Amino acid sequence: MAVVIRAATPADWQGVVEIFWETTTKRDFADINARVAFQNRYLETYREQCVFVAVDGEEVRGYLVGVTDTWGHPEILEQNPHMALFEPFYTRYPAHLHINCTEEVRGQGVGGLLLAAFESHLRSTAVCGVHLITSATARNVGFYCKNGYAHRVERLWQDRPLLLLGKDLVADNA
Repeated sequence: MAVVIRAATPADWQGVVEIFWETTTKRDFADINARVAFQNRYLETYREQCVFVAVDGEEVRGYLVGVTDTWGHPEILEQNPHMALFEPFYTRYPAHLHINCTEEVRGQGVGGLLLAAFESHLRSTAVCGVHLITSATARNVGFYCKNGYAHRVERLWQDRPLLLLGKDLVADNA
């Protein structure tokens, strides 16, 4: 398998959507509107921002969606009220992301390559840091720590521990 990381094209979007639904743990929705809102919240809102894909031939095997400035996207903050818990950290870590890969490529370094592509883009636009928010007990925490996401802040949201992981990018520019 020869995976290539690149900026997404419109032709890649269906593959991104399929991976989104393959990898999400949320399966039950009150109705189709709730399902569409969920997809909008974690995927569609980012479509015109930063989107990188991992492709094997024509097949999308992974994606990363993100923004360079969380504060610059009030729609994201409105759709994700839990993000208010971490607002004091968005100055140091303004960018944020969502990433998923198919089961076939997990553990093969593809996620790390997607992160590296996004971080390179952020550095080229002088963004000083990047964050993500995940469940404090999620299996992906180790993956992010392995890829340099070290700043950790835990907060409770609806009796569930959430974790902000941050990575400084400025030191990497020196």
